[in-house]
Amino acid sequence: MSFTDNSDNQIQTLHSLPDVYRSDINLTLSDVVLDRFFTKDNTNRIIGYVGIKLNSISQSNQIQERTPHRQAFQLAPTMYTKFGTTETTLSFKSFQTKLSMLGVDMDRMDRWANATEFTWVPPVNLDMLINYQNYFWLSDTNNKAPQYLTIENICNKSKYSVNAYDNILKQRGIQFVINDISFATSSFIVSGDVVSVFSIDNVFYTKLDGNINLDDKTWNIVSLVYDNVNDITTITTSNIVYSSVVPPVNPLVGQWWYNATTNTLSEWTSTTWIIVQPSKYVNTTISAPAVFPLLSANFTTNSFDLVGKMDDVFTDKFVFVIQGAGTYLSDNTWTALSSDYNIQTNITTTTVLEQIAYVGPIGPTHQVVGYTTAPIVGYLWFNSNSSILSGWDGMEWITIDILL
Repeated sequence: MSFTDNSDNQIQTLHSLPDVYRSDINLTLSDVVLDRFFTKDNTNRIIGYVGIKLNSISQSNQIQERTPHRQAFQLAPTMYTKFGTTETTLSFKSFQTKLSMLGVDMDRMDRWANATEFTWVPPVNLDMLINYQNYFWLSDTNNKAPQYLTIENICNKSKYSVNAYDNILKQRGIQFVINDISFATSSFIVSGDVVSVFSIDNVFYTKLDGNINLDDKTWNIVSLVYDNVNDITTITTSNIVYSSVVPPVNPLVGQWWYNATTNTLSEWTSTTWIIVQPSKYVNTTISAPAVFPLLSANFTTNSFDLVGKMDDVFTDKFVFVIQGAGTYLSDNTWTALSSDYNIQTNITTTTVLEQIAYVGPIGPTHQVVGYTTAPIVGYLWFNSNSSILSGWDGMEWITIDILL
């Protein structure tokens, strides 16, 4: 929206309200406050070109000006100024005259005014043209659906979402014990209503030491249903186990195979398939979405290393928090810029937008570029000479060892 004091160019917003709301108070509010921010559509839609007329074309679509003088000097540079509602325009000749009166050597204009290119500014509001999404466009017709103006800060919105989710995790915990696994439907069953914690398309993490099928695995949620009669939540995900009428080729030791014909679960022992009971694995724990094992932090590259293939989770603008990493990293919000997965090491390196630690040979103070005041409690400094990590405790830099 734009601002104007010219009432002739204003839209009377009161006419957009139902009759019951067209009171004297709202009339005054519209005239004094609202109408100034809504201007009428005074644009003229034209098609053509400006500049020298092409005599070789019998029917030219050159845009016509109001006067012969403006037509002859259609692309001539001008000087335009505006103070308040007063607009002043100088022709190029008048502009040269004014410069001569100011002592400018016009004989050397070919040197001081030389330019390889110039900018043509059309008679439009450039901010409205470029940042049209920041304006509210009122329709000329009354039969269109209502329009709503929303102003949001994407960064703050992401932080609020993280804080809200963090509150849920504090109430419900971040780990849940699996009561049962349905290999036929590829589902995990947990106690209670955890629909507020897990959601479709989110990713969760399972942990079971010594089991290659569930240990350090991430799963995408396809659906989840809460059964209030039995007080359980069924979380359906992608294939938990290889399911087929024939076993997989070249299986790994400990790998599972679910026989879809006999509805039995088998495990490879390196020589043969043996039938196992699914109840053997009901003590597996699953962690809530966006909670992943963090391996280390790289202060020089401003990145975190995570276990497993996480590049499809920690994508551009993905916001996350770190828990259980001590005073200096925990509960901070980080925004992912990019992630690279190394298949040889099974590690995903995620570069973040925010600065993890100040890197330099001397600890940061208010004299260091980027710090307008003394460092606050919790700031990190990575000594680029000694590779020692320190944290500011309010009085001095102390050497720390962040355990991730």
